[in-house]
Amino acid sequence: MRVIVVGAGIVGASVAWHLAQAGAAVEVLEAGASPAAGVTARAFGWVGLGAQGPEDDPELFALRLRAIGEHARWRAALGTRYPLSGQGALVWRADPRDTQRVIDWHRKQGNRVEALDRAAVAALEPGLHRPPELAAWFPQDVASEPPALARAVLADAPGVALRCEARVVALEPGIALLADGTRVTGDAVVLANGAAVTDLLPGLDVGRSPAVLIEGRARLRGSGRILCGPDFELRSVSGARIVLAEWFPPEGEAGLPALARAAAAALSREFATEVTLAAPQVGQRPVTGDGRPMLGPVPDHPGLFLAVAHPGVILAPFLGRLAAEAVLGRTEARGRGKFHPRYRVSS
Repeated sequence: MRVIVVGAGIVGASVAWHLAQAGAAVEVLEAGASPAAGVTARAFGWVGLGAQGPEDDPELFALRLRAIGEHARWRAALGTRYPLSGQGALVWRADPRDTQRVIDWHRKQGNRVEALDRAAVAALEPGLHRPPELAAWFPQDVASEPPALARAVLADAPGVALRCEARVVALEPGIALLADGTRVTGDAVVLANGAAVTDLLPGLDVGRSPAVLIEGRARLRGSGRILCGPDFELRSVSGARIVLAEWFPPEGEAGLPALARAAAAALSREFATEVTLAAPQVGQRPVTGDGRPMLGPVPDHPGLFLAVAHPGVILAPFLGRLAAEAVLGRTEARGRGKFHPRYRVSS
């Protein structure tokens, strides 16, 4: 079976990997100049449970929990090629009582979490100038490098052909038409191109949510683990390199310089060190109307399948497997029923 996968980000790489592992011939079409150059390049890379709490949708949390477990398959398959920048996540909120609620909630779910007092936090992260009174420690969370992970997964997929600068502008049954007029044919086409999917399927209930990533330099004396406090979400990488995840400012792109300045000031206060940040990078995340992934065959489009979800890095290995099973016509995967493509209802 020959399958065309549109999009070489982390989700497209996962779909291609699972299909290739099952023996399919796969060609990946990427609009950019290199794989994982779109929203995957702006992904923070937190693979774990520390970012979740009592306010989360229970069903979506269960989905993330299952997906995180499947990252172990990639780590086993890739070995040292699975790109990690650190192990563990330290999380705290402005009010210690809220931090305790997070800890209690995770313990109730059966998740591994430890409560660290100020002295334990200072021992774990000596660079923190003002350690919190209480923090939640998630030792099994990891900080990944999403672009490198997508490339590693593609490289590990046997026989996958990757074509970059191949922008798909139209679809026909079993055919992806490129901007240069080339017609790429296959037995099935999987759209794993994130928010850009609506360019090919107008009316699909997928919106765009901007994600902000800021890289910079600061000597934090940490070990690469994730630190998530009230004023920042960061991971330190090799040497003095740091990576920050931020919310898109309400005033739009005009607010990005002020956002970077505020982030640098917050880090300088928390770590009592000089911080230099590059210009923020913005990526458009695909967000479905109900927050759930879209996965499986597209009605009235023979041979066309979807694999669209956020957060892509966390969900990728799980959804890639389910998408491959759908394409190969295997028995309906348990848990995929609510992931079918959904279109906006016209008023």
